[in-house]
Amino acid sequence: MRAPAIPRARRIAYALALTLAVFGGAELLARQLAAPPPAAVQGLRVGHHPDAPYLQHDAAAGGWVRAREELLPQTFVPETVPPGTLRVAVLGGSTVATLPPDGPAFQLAGLLSAGLAPPPALTVGGGAGFGSTRVAGLLDELLGHGLDLVVLYTGHNEFAEARHASRPLDLRPGPGPALARWLDRSHLVAGLRGLLRPGGPALAPFEAPGGPLVPGEAAVLTARFAQNLAHMATAARAAGARSLWVLPASNPAHPPIASSPLPGALSAPAAAAESAWATVQQGAPPAAVSAAAAATSAFVAAAPDHARAGWLHGQLCLAQGELSAAAAALQRARDLDQAPVRATTALRETMAQVAHQHGISVVDAEAVLRRQGDRAWLLGRRAVDPMHLDATGYRLVAAAVYDQLRADGLPLAPAPAAPRGPTGAVQAPAALLQARGPTRPAPRVRPPGAAPLSPGPAPPPAHRPGPGW
Repeated sequence: MRAPAIPRARRIAYALALTLAVFGGAELLARQLAAPPPAAVQGLRVGHHPDAPYLQHDAAAGGWVRAREELLPQTFVPETVPPGTLRVAVLGGSTVATLPPDGPAFQLAGLLSAGLAPPPALTVGGGAGFGSTRVAGLLDELLGHGLDLVVLYTGHNEFAEARHASRPLDLRPGPGPALARWLDRSHLVAGLRGLLRPGGPALAPFEAPGGPLVPGEAAVLTARFAQNLAHMATAARAAGARSLWVLPASNPAHPPIASSPLPGALSAPAAAAESAWATVQQGAPPAAVSAAAAATSAFVAAAPDHARAGWLHGQLCLAQGELSAAAAALQRARDLDQAPVRATTALRETMAQVAHQHGISVVDAEAVLRRQGDRAWLLGRRAVDPMHLDATGYRLVAAAVYDQLRADGLPLAPAPAAPRGPTGAVQAPAALLQARGPTRPAPRVRPPGAAPLSPGPAPPPAHRPGPGW
């Protein structure tokens, strides 16, 4: 006689219970065997973690060098500096990590070295993919080395950092991220990860946009950005360092990476707008440009929150010479991008507001570029990709930072005659271009129960070069 069949729902419940029992038992065994927790395998290309430092002491180099691969090999904090030397740190993401001679940090170093005596000791703290969370963590370490001035470039990587840098930074709601965070705390998963990837940390996808945004995510990211900025402003002031912040500039000509889904009823207006734009790109006569503008206007009217529609409308406004309308449309398209690798208007405004609240001077990199001509800016002529500038663009921004520092009271010479290289970039001092530390720094984390990592010798007190500095 056949046994009665077990209902399908009960079979699923039994399977889940057995899976949980087996996993739970293995997890308990792993904990008894003291398998390393996730913090012990994190190191390179991870989010901010107090046990994964950004810098490590190198006695042979005479200071602190990078402990993370994302930082430039030129990252260096000297143990000692000549009397009267200003200690300056330029911090940010891949903008600051732009290689010499074109990078803004290196060009600013060239200007300061030509206009200030003695030349400053400048630390380039740029990390590829760094958003404000990791920039703030790096700043906390650097403030222990007697900084006098912090120049901050940030704002572009907030979305990418939250999505890809580290599970603790994942702000998406729902059960998926919660399960991922739980698995990250599992000793068993950490041990299996170590077996599958021996000898190195588990690397997250690097600077991939992901997407799309989920409802409310942009607001959460903006609020976290404000909190990180407020922390950096307060920490710098408490350490006796002055600050200057640079509002990020992006390339308005670059199309958005992702747009919100279109309902099927709007496929015809979308196709008409795309076809009209293709015609304009091929050198259409003025009458065809006007017709194309009408097609994109109809697309925008039907889908006002569609990033691609706004971008097409901006391009047609630009083709007709309507610069103000083009700027408004292209900026809105940037803000509607569902994979926003570029700093949005909300992030730029947040940075300006927090700076004002803390009495910090700002330089608006976008305004600097627009002073060279709105049309050139809208065409992206000083940009090399969605968020990075060319050597001339960064030189213009560095010169504006120099002028603002002079206006803030730093005793700088007006319009220093700094040498330039073949690309037009201001040449940085040779000592700043030297790569230090290991070619590929090893992960340096604190095992569970171990004493805190040794930071090396204590840094000397900061020198203040004058009243207010």
